[in-house]
Order: sequence, then C-alpha cells, then structure tokens
Amino acid sequence: SGQLKLTPETDIYALGIILWELLTGKPPFLPDPGSPDPFLDLANRHKQMAPPLDLLEQLSHAGPLSWLIGSMLAKDPTCRPEIPFIAKCLREELLAQGGRIGERYDVTEVIQRQGMIHFFKARDQVLNRTIAIKMLSPDYARDPEKTEIFLKRGGKFAHIHHPLVPTLHSLEREATTHLPYLVKEYFPGQSLATLYPFLQPHPERLLKIFQQ
Repeated sequence: SGQLKLTPETDIYALGIILWELLTGKPPFLPDPGSPDPFLDLANRHKQMAPPLDLLEQLSHAGPLSWLIGSMLAKDPTCRPEIPFIAKCLREELLAQGGRIGERYDVTEVIQRQGMIHFFKARDQVLNRTIAIKMLSPDYARDPEKTEIFLKRGGKFAHIHHPLVPTLHSLEREATTHLPYLVKEYFPGQSLATLYPFLQPHPERLLKIFQQ
C-alpha cells in the first residue's frame, strides 16, 4: 500500500528519459537547488511537469524524435507507445540519417532528407558498386495511398531506357520498418533542383536541358 507499481509502461518512461539524456546531455527535469528535499522535488517534477520538448525541437539531431520521446514521457501510462512501435520509429530515424539499408547497401552520403523522399548515395557491398537509393519518408509511408503511388511510379522506371535516366536496379522494402525504396544507378553531379535557381534567369539553358 502506498508503493508505486512498476509496469512495462514504467520501463517505457525510463527509456524515454535515457533517450533524452543521450540526445541532450542532461535530464529533462532537475530539482530546485534550494529545495529542502531535492529527491522529493525531482519526483514531483516527473509526476506533474511536462517535459520541455521545445529544447529537443531546437536540436537538429533530436528534433525529429521529439514527438516520440514526448509520448514516451506521457503522464498517463496508457498513452505511452509500445516497444515494437518505438523500435520501428528509431529505426526509421536511423535510416533517415544514413547507416546500412537492407543487408547490402552502406550509405556514404545523405543527398536529400526533406519532404516526401529521402535520397542517399550508397555502396552495394555485394556487387561492389556505387548506387543511389530513393526512399519514401516515414511520414508519407504511413499513408497507404502515398505508398502505393510511390511504388507505382517507381515500377515505371523499370521500363525506361535512356542514357540520361538512371537505370532502376530493384524495388525493395526495408526489413524492420517496411519503408519502400528504389535502388538506382548513381549519376554524379548536381540535381536539377539545385541548379534551378541559377538557371531560372536563363530560360534558354533550361530549355536545352529539358530537350535532352
């Protein structure tokens, strides 16, 4: 009687605290230095105060995970996510930052990480060649309709053969997150999106590119 009951949701909360400290270098709550009982003060802060998520959101490496950690630190234990969901979200974020995709593609450069698509430059360890990976972002992949559009559009590249269009090698899904991605021929150089601001004042140059 009067003792706290430890549950799996308690472990989720503790894991959220650990992730917070790993990302920021400090805990989300600290006792008041002038408190006569710092342990009780700290316990009350965990029980009553909302975590300062704005601090996470200001960090480029932590911002994308702020919503997940916030849900792990929910005061209502029933609102905390389960371990499989947490693992999936963490894996998605790791993929977005690079690392290994599938069992054979080692990301060497994050080309683009915004909007609907993530682009990576990677090394195919089986065929020993540089390739490009075009992956649907986690936010869009949660929408079945957007996933279907990505897969349909990606499949059409298999029927395109042109020296200026990268060859599609395969269409795959990441094992843990099930995020779909295209494995394509890598073309070095700048993308049209990068060059567009410089070419926009010269429509004749843009027209020449489109004619190719």
